[in-house]
Order: sequence, then C-alpha cells, then structure tokens
Amino acid sequence: MKILYSYYSKNFLALFAIIPFLLIGTSSSFGETLSPLEQIKQGVPANEVACKENFVLMVRESGSAVCLTPASFLRSIDRGWGVADLDLLEKNPEQLDSVIATIMQNRQLRDQIIERVSENPQALEKIKSNEKMMNVLEGKGMVGEGQAGAQMGGMFGSSEAGKQMEQAMSSMGFNMGGDSKMGNMIGKMVDKMMPKMMNGMENSPSMGAQMRTSDNLMGKLLK
Repeated sequence: MKILYSYYSKNFLALFAIIPFLLIGTSSSFGETLSPLEQIKQGVPANEVACKENFVLMVRESGSAVCLTPASFLRSIDRGWGVADLDLLEKNPEQLDSVIATIMQNRQLRDQIIERVSENPQALEKIKSNEKMMNVLEGKGMVGEGQAGAQMGGMFGSSEAGKQMEQAMSSMGFNMGGDSKMGNMIGKMVDKMMPKMMNGMENSPSMGAQMRTSDNLMGKLLK
C-alpha cells in the first residue's frame, strides 16, 4: 500500500510541476493574448507579435513592440514616437483597415489624403475608374442606395453630434502638415495602398463630401 501511495504521489507532484508551463504555452487558446513583452521573451520576433482585437502592432526603432489603439498608433507617428511600417501593416489586414477607418474619421487627415491624391496621377486614375466613387463625387448617389444628399447626411459638421465627434477627434492632439511625419505616412499610403484607401473612401460619406469641395481634385477628376 505504501508503495502504491508513493508512486501516485510522485506522479501527481510531477503533474503539478508542469501545469504552469502548460498554462503559459496555451494561454492564447483560452482567449487571452500575452503582452508584447511576454511574447518576445518567449522568442516571438517583434514584427510577429500578436495584438488583441482592435489594437495595432507598432515596432519602434529600438526594436521593441507595442500594441496600440488605431488613434494612439497615428498619434505616435505624428509625434515621432514610432515608425509607420506600411509593410508590417499590410501583413495585418484587419489592423490596416482599422487605421484607415480612423484616418477617415478626422477632417485634417482626410484633407491630407485629398491633397496627396490630387498630385498623384495613378491615384486619380484609380478614382476615375471606380464607378461607385465617381457617382458620389458627381452627385449621382451610390448605385441602388439613394441620392448623394442622403449619402452625405451624416458628414461631420452637418449635425450637433457630427460637430462633437469632430471636436473629439481634434482633441487627440494631431499636429499635421504636408511635410510632417503624418503627412509623409499619408503620402506613402496613397502611393502603396490605394486599393485599401479607396475602400475606406467609399465607405466614408464624410470623405466623399469633403472631396467634392476640393476644386483642385474635382477639376482633375472631371476634366
């Protein structure tokens, strides 16, 4: 009896000893995502770190990895706290989509896209060949979705809620300019990711309305 007790006791002790390692190795299977630092300690390369849903991966010049909200990601680039690695963003389509959606919510950033598109012949051609986008810009409305006026009904500034949303976005503290870090990132996104940017533009009534007010852009698109 003592022998059996001793045998099982040793096996239970061995099992309890490895449980912590099992839990660490499978934490993600329980819906938990380890922090970037913990992942790197386990040997995950910085550019392969997994972020929680709705967060964006940024690898800083120091080689450290952080997971940020899309707004914080853009603010970090704007202030020089991080690097806009577009290749890394392209490897994470959901993260890229969330960054583009956040850009589309900010009037100043939309202005920069319009400015960059206006001076980019390839981008202009892509918009010209996009029937959905051109219908909105020409005031025809989207196919099967009512008139342009209705499409633009929710644009920033057209309602008290819209004004409040724009003020909230502006309060994030962006310090943009055509030659700023953010401006450079926008320019690269227009050059490199026009199909993705186009998708964001199509789904932003505010962007469509704002583009229509640009004489420079519309003059080039409709000539």
